[in-house]
Order: sequence, then structure tokens, then C-alpha cells
Amino acid sequence: MLVIPSHRVHEIVGRLICGFSDRDIDRIIDNSYKHDLSRIKCRELFNLASLVLEAYGEKGICYLVLHHYLDKLVSILKGRYIRLHLKRDFSRKSIINEIRSGFMDEISAFSFLTRYRYFTDNPLLLRFHYRYMFIAKGYSKGTARRKANRLSEIAIECKEVLEEMQNVMMKDWEQGRRLAILEEIIIDNVRDVSSEIFFNIDKILCIILTEERHEWENQAGKDIYNSITQSLECTKRI
Repeated sequence: MLVIPSHRVHEIVGRLICGFSDRDIDRIIDNSYKHDLSRIKCRELFNLASLVLEAYGEKGICYLVLHHYLDKLVSILKGRYIRLHLKRDFSRKSIINEIRSGFMDEISAFSFLTRYRYFTDNPLLLRFHYRYMFIAKGYSKGTARRKANRLSEIAIECKEVLEEMQNVMMKDWEQGRRLAILEEIIIDNVRDVSSEIFFNIDKILCIILTEERHEWENQAGKDIYNSITQSLECTKRI
């Protein structure tokens, strides 16, 4: 069963979105026991991003962010396969809407830093704020509660990290300045990469589906696979 995209998929999409790819960055993320931590914990994200920025520059940060987003896209696509099958609606509009809605509501350190930044010292108020937000988006109370709990955990950890960065800036202005620049670079790349994914979503989905065709056919069946790839006109986009 397909869990994450192959490095080949990361390489192709990396060239498309970032104009850059590097297997070493892929290996650092995928081969580490902390694979997901740099997506859901700000401390791990900042530590890894600092190393990548020093070694590869901003294009490396773009590729780092994109790597995590591609992993998330595969996870979303796996889940939405079932919903598309139940609805029996494999039109391009339905496919794209399903993927985009899942992508927009993804929960990570990326989404906290760019969309869900909310600070309070009261954990109950934090969860209530996020739960109300997800209910307003149309989620059931149970789903809204689960998403709010996950996002609250991320927010609490990220708040601690950002406060530590502020303390560093007060004691060592130069080091604090470097951390502030790193944060700005991460946020800029999260916004740019997510925008590029939205703009190129058809082509990216086609790359994911066609590069690992057998895995997707085995998971969903050839009929569903063919319906989706035909609706997306993958033969024209690849």
C-alpha cells in the first residue's frame, strides 16, 4: 500500500514547483525516525530548516516544504478515493474540490504559522477557538473536536518555540535576527508552495498517479483509477 510518494515523484514535482530537487533532502526527511516531526512540531521544523537553508539556500526550504505537502497530498488522495467512489462522481470539478478542501484544512506547523496563528495561555480557550472555527467550516462536532485537539497541541508547542526565539533576540540580537529571518523564509515558502500547488494541482495529481500507477490501481481498482486520470486528462498533462 502506498504510504508516501517515491523520491522520483518528489524530484519531478520539485523541478516543477521549486526549480530544484535533491535526493539528500528527501532521504533526511524520509529516513529519519522524526519523519513527520518537522511537519507537526515547530522546533523540529526550525532545526531542519536551518540546516537545509545553510546547505542549499532558499530553494532548499522550498523543496523541504514541498516534500511534506506532497506526502500530505498522497494521504488526502487516499482518503478522498473512498468519498469519490461513494458519490460515483469522478468529474474533474469533484476531484479537484475534494483534494483542495482536504489540502486547505491540513493541520501542521505550516498551517499554524500561516493561517491558524492564535495565542493564549489557556489551553481550554485555545481548543474552543479552533473547534468553533472548524464547526464554522462545516465539520461535524466530533471531527471539529479532533482537529481542534491536534491543532491545539501544535499551537502550544509552536508558541513555546516562538517565545524562546523572542528571548534569544533580547539577549543576542544577531542570533535573534537570524532566527527571525529563518521564520520569515519558512512562512514565505509555505505560502508560495501552497499557492503553486493550487495552481498546478491537476498536473501534480497526474504525476502522483501515473508515476506510481500500479500502487494506485491496486488500492482503488483499475476502473476508479482510469476514471480519475481520464477526468484529469493526465495523458495531456504529463
